[in-house]
Amino acid sequence: MALYVSETSGMNWDALGAISEFLGALAVLATLLYLAVQVRHSRLQLEKNEKIALGQIYQSRSDMLVNQIIPLLDPNRYADAQLKLDNEGYDSLTNIEKTIIKASFQAHVIQQDCALRQAELGLIDEELESLIRVMIARRMPLWKKAGVRIHPRVMRQYKPELAGGDA
Repeated sequence: MALYVSETSGMNWDALGAISEFLGALAVLATLLYLAVQVRHSRLQLEKNEKIALGQIYQSRSDMLVNQIIPLLDPNRYADAQLKLDNEGYDSLTNIEKTIIKASFQAHVIQQDCALRQAELGLIDEELESLIRVMIARRMPLWKKAGVRIHPRVMRQYKPELAGGDA
């Protein structure tokens, strides 16, 4: 007994083949879409990792510079100079006290520059970035008076109107 399907038996092999080809094409399309999403995700992750690495490199450089400055500051002399600065103003400082304050200010500027670079990379939130800008606005006049080298990135963020009444 042989199995025989006639053309009139209701089985249409051409239609079945067309459906199979359509389903195969959908599977290929779904695979391509999945791969496109995965490639995009991988690219975004690589970009994020690159930003984090750049931020860490910049932080390390800033730490190195600050760590060269801080040991030069005698804590007692620094505290005395800072109190005198706060109470009597910059012009009341002796030359040694001005040198101590300038070194401290230079460390602050380096730290602010590092924070601004990390903000450019999207690694710190807007609230912290805003606080940094206010601090820059309040300290810039003293930094300039002390003769501190100010990085252009920090200078671009200087907006005197942010200083408020405590400048």
